[in-house]
Amino acid sequence: MAADPAVFTVGTGMYDIIPNDKRTVAAHLQYRFAEGFGHAGAFLGFKPLVGGMINADRGAFGFAGFAAPLQITKNWEFEPAAGVGAYHRGHSTNLGGTFE
Repeated sequence: MAADPAVFTVGTGMYDIIPNDKRTVAAHLQYRFAEGFGHAGAFLGFKPLVGGMINADRGAFGFAGFAAPLQITKNWEFEPAAGVGAYHRGHSTNLGGTFE
């Protein structure tokens, strides 16, 4: 088990940035758990994560999966992640279904 701290991130930005009429403001929350498995050097191991996004067009996306953070420097990480999520369209972009 890796003994790294848990990480909670909050973000805001633009949703659906490809030029069209659906661009909107979005907010994002994500929690990465402290304990994981497979820690080796700069690779901090696979760590469970959960999160969600909402946008001003009443679109919402909740997700859960695993992150694979790599420590670049003491204060910087690169964090690829994969998982599954559920999307509620609201008046936002049609992603083709509920589960993504």
